[in-house]
Amino acid sequence: MRGIHILFFYLLVVVHNASAAEVDLKKVWQSIQTDSQAIKAARFDHKASLEAQSRSEKHWLPQVYLNARAYQTNDPGANFFGLLQQRSVQATDFNPATINQPGANNYAMGAIGLNLPLYEGGMKANQAELQNHLSAAKKDTIFHVRNQQYAAVVQSFGTVALVEQQRKKLLDLSKNIRKLIKYYKIGSRSNPVGYSGLLGLKSLANRVDGVLQNYEGQVLAHHAALKQMGFSHQGYWTPHFTNLESYLGQALGVGASESSYFIESLRKQALVAEKASDMESARYRPQLGVFAETYMFNGDRKTADGFSAGLYLKWNLFSPDSMGRSSEAQYRAVSASAHAQAQSQKMLAEKEGAEKAIQALRENLKLLESSQNLLDEQVKMARKLFRNGSINALQLTEILNRRIDMISQQTDLSLMLLSHSASNILNSKFEIPQTIAGVDRK
Repeated sequence: MRGIHILFFYLLVVVHNASAAEVDLKKVWQSIQTDSQAIKAARFDHKASLEAQSRSEKHWLPQVYLNARAYQTNDPGANFFGLLQQRSVQATDFNPATINQPGANNYAMGAIGLNLPLYEGGMKANQAELQNHLSAAKKDTIFHVRNQQYAAVVQSFGTVALVEQQRKKLLDLSKNIRKLIKYYKIGSRSNPVGYSGLLGLKSLANRVDGVLQNYEGQVLAHHAALKQMGFSHQGYWTPHFTNLESYLGQALGVGASESSYFIESLRKQALVAEKASDMESARYRPQLGVFAETYMFNGDRKTADGFSAGLYLKWNLFSPDSMGRSSEAQYRAVSASAHAQAQSQKMLAEKEGAEKAIQALRENLKLLESSQNLLDEQVKMARKLFRNGSINALQLTEILNRRIDMISQQTDLSLMLLSHSASNILNSKFEIPQTIAGVDRK
């Protein structure tokens, strides 16, 4: 049953490959870049921070307000002051009976005023600088999220392509092994050596089936990952791929700077915390400003107007709610700065480790490629020797087993090289190559 499943899967792959659309990395990335909800969220978060920045930079503009109301009241105080605001107080209005029982009267009032801060203790100025650093951090976050998505796309697309390549090798090998089993003539139980060889070939076929199923699972998982990130394609598709080195050269381009967008964002967030500390210190400073208001008041007797204008001083001399806030903010600023520095050191260590691993993996893959050429030649010779009876099935099985080991080892090392290379995208201020990103890289 397992052999039938693999044979059916082989035929399915052949049919699909004959009609499948070939898709390159550029198409996958541009589709995901357009539809990615993670990138969209980061962009709108940045837009929101720009609005906050623009608002905070206008803190020196005056506050202008309008206040209007119409009401009816029988309150003695409200009625008496209503007469004053109408500028129509009469001698009879001081009658105690009239003052105590004024009756219900109708009033309407409209006022327009202005409040212009002259000095705010540095609170608003520091808030404006804070918002400036915050919006810059949010912008770096957009690029970091974009690079996170791109690194995931590079790894998933590359994994699908690599595994598909290796799977084709195994499918060809599986087909040849089953052909050997089918035409093997001396595999009866009465011939122990021949029967043992037949069992070895069948065991080898089962091993190939297991590796193929593992590869199939990896391909399906990364297809699903690309779809979840936003890549939508009607029907079956195959990746446009020649070899891993060519793919990495196309996807990664040239090297980037020592820093990364993530680290830059953390550094700017540390500046945000520093400005927040300065804002808290401003709580203990005085605030000075000017105000002006003019009003119009209408009652049962007449309509009158008036104005008020002057300076104001506000100084919070003591408030339990403000105690320790400045120290707390200073500690948070130091913590944010230390965190940015720690993450920078961690990134540099990871980058250095990844580069050394990449170098070692490339050297190992070159050795494997050389060994593969030798092994391919050995397999050809072994098949000829098997056909003319110079070696038995067990000996051929051992050589074919080494071929499977070689394919598996190549796959594992190639996937490790792909993973380290993709992870390095996040360890620099990486810019997506123009050939992949299209016109608007950012």
